[in-house]
Amino acid sequence: MMTFNIFAAHKIDTALYSMHLPSGSDGGFLWNEMLYANAIVVVFILAFFGIIARKLFVQIQVPLQKITSHINKIEGGDLSLSLSLRNGDEFKDFADDLNRMVESLNERFRLIKKAGDQLTDSARSASSLNFSEKQLREINRNLHDLEKSLGLFKI
Repeated sequence: MMTFNIFAAHKIDTALYSMHLPSGSDGGFLWNEMLYANAIVVVFILAFFGIIARKLFVQIQVPLQKITSHINKIEGGDLSLSLSLRNGDEFKDFADDLNRMVESLNERFRLIKKAGDQLTDSARSASSLNFSEKQLREINRNLHDLEKSLGLFKI
């Protein structure tokens, strides 16, 4: 509204101090000034919304990139990392849930590794018992497969 007033005041002053008055009473006297004022207001509103949209985009995109990167590392078997986002980030609760899931997986893999180690020790001590060579090879092969599978995870 203020922009229109500035343009209109200039036009009215020009008309008052000129020797002729504009002809016609169709309301077109200040039409151009109204168009200029509205165009300026629209540009400022679009710029304002563009700035707000950019801020929201960054506020959502950065945490999503961190979460995606963390999930890709988990997929690769790295369970040693912890994801931390700022308190104001949109996905803080999701990141906390993801960290709890990783901790739970770590604990389960530790238990599996412990059981595998105990099984390995038992198999080594059982080699002195009366197992057939075929049974011992089968046990050793299974233990080797278990160790290999657990080796894929960074705990």
